[in-house]
Amino acid sequence: MQWHPMSVHFPIALSITAAGCYLYGLVQKDAAAWKGGYVLHIVATISSLIAILTGRSSRGDLELTPTLESLLQTHELTGYLLIWLLAMLLIWQYLRIRKMTRSEKGIFLLLYMLVLGILTYGSWIGGKMVYEEGAGVVPIEQQLSP
Repeated sequence: MQWHPMSVHFPIALSITAAGCYLYGLVQKDAAAWKGGYVLHIVATISSLIAILTGRSSRGDLELTPTLESLLQTHELTGYLLIWLLAMLLIWQYLRIRKMTRSEKGIFLLLYMLVLGILTYGSWIGGKMVYEEGAGVVPIEQQLSP
């Protein structure tokens, strides 16, 4: 069973939702929304780790062409960078959550949005690997033939 395709959508959805909570919390000065974003951020980081681990375990199942190898290296790099940055932002939140000023929250949110940009790029590379290069896709003819 392919666990990576099933696990990658959780960090994407959770990270985007966390950003929405952070933004709402900042604009509306709503501490509960900001803390909700923090909780979603924690779960997004954990689910990112799961996506990375399932991706590493799926790597051996791929038939790698030179193009696919290059895309895979970029995809892995963005995944590692993503989890590292999510973790660093979590540590910042943990250390400063009660003391953050509005301007510090604004800077935090800006950096979080940049992390979402990295997440988007890594997701795009993953989609390109599957939909343009056929990574992990069994041709339909093989499935339909007796």
